[in-house]
Amino acid sequence: MQASTVLPPEVAAKNGVRYELGMVATGELQLDMSYQRQPRPGRIKNLIADYDPLAAGTLIVSARADGTLYVIDGQHRLLAARALQQPRAQLPAFVVYGLTPADEAMLFQYYNHNRVAVRAHERFHALLQQRDPIAMTVKAVVEASEFHLSTLSASGRGALMCYNELLDVVMRAERRYGAGTGAVLLTAALRIIQVAWDMEPPSQRGLVINTVAHFHAAFTWPPNPAYHWNEAARRFGRHLPVERLLSSVNMARLTTNGGTAARVGALGTLLQVLLDAYNYGRRDRNRLMLSLRNGAAQMQSEGVVTLE
Repeated sequence: MQASTVLPPEVAAKNGVRYELGMVATGELQLDMSYQRQPRPGRIKNLIADYDPLAAGTLIVSARADGTLYVIDGQHRLLAARALQQPRAQLPAFVVYGLTPADEAMLFQYYNHNRVAVRAHERFHALLQQRDPIAMTVKAVVEASEFHLSTLSASGRGALMCYNELLDVVMRAERRYGAGTGAVLLTAALRIIQVAWDMEPPSQRGLVINTVAHFHAAFTWPPNPAYHWNEAARRFGRHLPVERLLSSVNMARLTTNGGTAARVGALGTLLQVLLDAYNYGRRDRNRLMLSLRNGAAQMQSEGVVTLE
């Protein structure tokens, strides 16, 4: 990533200005109220209610000559994270060295009039540089599969661009089912998608990967004798062709309006579609049962359901 993609040209070209992507402890970050606006409690409250660490974005931080770190862009996200986490918790940050306070004030105005976001794949690679265990697990699982990570908007079969959702699958499993389950769950989800839909692009969307992973986890921990991943893949492919899958994904997203509750609703809608496909034509004693309302409530309480 070039500095000019995040910094305005007049700042990127200054002598002594350098930058890096990394993780910064929230307790080390400060705010310079000489140029920052006063925090808005309502906005912080909304961020807390719908907080997703993977979707919070990357802070823009100035590393001053005395070693202090000042947030230029992202004060509300920082304050929300502080309210929810310990001071030693870390957030992704684009750290710029060599700025003066006047430069910081100019950048504050720049970012608030020209929103420049660090992309999901850039955040992912920053986590890899920090050897984050969740990101490292995602990388290892994808490299061991027939899929590959991509940053191209026109990528084809097997290309995964939903970095946040891949991280989400692993994080959710590790939190709920224990160490090592993240790799198991993501491996199973990708294998089901490969067998069911031959890695067609609609099946590579973040919502599909998240939903297939949740479906597999629901019947694996604890194990359900009526479920097997291979049977799920076979039935999904037969009773939910890729055209209908795409239609179901679009419908799930059109019937929601954003936010965590909407993400849970979209995932719950697609879970029902998968459940219907698995149970199609099966006798009652062999049908799978899943409380989608309880499942959605659990996902919302975990606060880790995301879409692409």
